[in-house]
Amino acid sequence: MLEHGEYYSARSHQVMLYAGRGPWNNEAVAHGARLMVKAMEGLDFSQPWAQLSCLFGEALLPPAAYQNFLKHTLIRKQKGLSYLSLVIQDSDIEMTIKHQLSQAYKQADIEHEFFPTIEAGLHAIRSKGFIMEDADLEAFFANAIFKPHTR
Repeated sequence: MLEHGEYYSARSHQVMLYAGRGPWNNEAVAHGARLMVKAMEGLDFSQPWAQLSCLFGEALLPPAAYQNFLKHTLIRKQKGLSYLSLVIQDSDIEMTIKHQLSQAYKQADIEHEFFPTIEAGLHAIRSKGFIMEDADLEAFFANAIFKPHTR
């Protein structure tokens, strides 16, 4: 089975940056997790860290992919993920996506919030005391922003 989603991961200090466009299948979740692990290499796992997730399109997980996503989420929690800021854009099923992701993050006991804009999500991470470099953010968003699909 082929992967369905697109994704991009980067890091700025103790903040992971993730952008993805769904839908995802199990292979896409596994591949995205491998990319995330690679980007996480510079994190100090003895300290808490945060993540900004920017999700575009119909970012739903079928049951098998959801279980794989939950497994990787629990691993990130064990490695110190303490806060997650999520932004969903360009989606007709935003409430359904929020419900599905909230279930996983509640199961993993990860504090998380949804925001209407990327700027609001970044502000929330900074308000928790996490530092991000503007140059890191510019590089990430230059590579990671998925343009809204035209309808």
